Amino acid sequence: MNWLTFVLVLLTFATVSYAKYGSYDDFDDPSEANRDWGYRGEGTPAEKPNVCVSQPLGGIDWILSVRQPDYGWREETHRAVIVLAVNNWKHLTPQEIQQMELQLEVELTKALLRNHTFELHPNDLALYIHALIATKRNPRNFYGIDLVSRLSHLVSGSYYQVHPFLLLALCNANEKPKHTLSFAQWMQQNRHFGKDNLEYMALALNAFECLKTLNYPVDERFMNDVRHSIAAHQLQDGSFGNVYTTALVVQALASSPNSLDWNKQRALVYLRSQSTVDLNMISTYLIELALNSDRIKFIKDLHRNLDMGPAPERRDRDHYFVQYTVRVEENPDVYFTISIKVPPASNFYYIMNESAKHDAKFNFSSYADKNGNPVIYSIAGVPNDAEENLYWRLCLQTDVNHNRHDAVLKTIYDSPISFVPKGYDHIIYWYKNRECEET
Repeated sequence: MNWLTFVLVLLTFATVSYAKYGSYDDFDDPSEANRDWGYRGEGTPAEKPNVCVSQPLGGIDWILSVRQPDYGWREETHRAVIVLAVNNWKHLTPQEIQQMELQLEVELTKALLRNHTFELHPNDLALYIHALIATKRNPRNFYGIDLVSRLSHLVSGSYYQVHPFLLLALCNANEKPKHTLSFAQWMQQNRHFGKDNLEYMALALNAFECLKTLNYPVDERFMNDVRHSIAAHQLQDGSFGNVYTTALVVQALASSPNSLDWNKQRALVYLRSQSTVDLNMISTYLIELALNSDRIKFIKDLHRNLDMGPAPERRDRDHYFVQYTVRVEENPDVYFTISIKVPPASNFYYIMNESAKHDAKFNFSSYADKNGNPVIYSIAGVPNDAEENLYWRLCLQTDVNHNRHDAVLKTIYDSPISFVPKGYDHIIYWYKNRECEET
């Protein structure tokens, strides 16, 4: 059994056991009589509502109302957990908190396992890193997996075009980007790619504000110009166009100097007014982060002394992950992917054999040419078809751009035994009638 699958089984067993046998007798369950019905503890508490009138839910009350029986929120568990942690786990018992933290680990483990067939998007990886930090867990050591290094590797491949939220997640994990480039250069390049909308600018400002705390070089004068440019977009109702943009801007401008010309209180009033309107997890999550931004500017502020050092060295520390996919041109939406950890300098023929041991869908047939090198002629029971010009073609995925969801493919003409992938390479054996570059 794959070790990550084993972890998932243990975590699932733990969550089911808690849900079934956990006792709550030692803790007072917040009742309708003593619950603080104010949206939050700021200012004068709101009056208790008339129990005979249905009250619209918002904020953490709404999040708790849509919680699943397993104490999670499926693919939105990371956002929900972050909101509850930022609000100091209001209305929750210690057992409930532990149950939700376990479910977060289950969802993350499932996402990593699904990465074999459906790639975990970098922005979701960033959200999981934030959620782990919010629950006082080290994202560099999730059962031996360094999630921060994974994200850093993705960011280093296309720094100028990387989404600013990924930079923010790295910063919250106390990781600087490998490229030392100025905020001004980064913004100028992204304007070139058409990424100069208000939400993008707010996220970028927040990310570089955070990087400044790691002594990352930032031009304060340019940063101030960006603040003024963003603040100038505020409308009469206090918003910046909609609830999503407004929440992002409030987070970005939370620590701005008092001299900045914008009405913060009016923006907060607008966000509170929208907290029970058109509810969904993204809007609720962004609103809650904005309303708490004076107290929690960055997720890492929740646990300032959290140890985010690397995991202890393992005997296989030099091993690395390689992704291997099998696709058939006739069914482009049907494909199988496996992420496999291999020793240094492993050739692809070895990786194919190891993959077949883990999953029969990667079984293959080969013969030795006159030089003794293996030639692949069938994979997953599908042989080469000379009459249709359909062959298994070995492709290396390069120049991955996660923002555009595309990549460049390069044909590998050598025998798989002569091809040695690097760490995190994605190799595709594609059954098609033309070269990889013609995809």
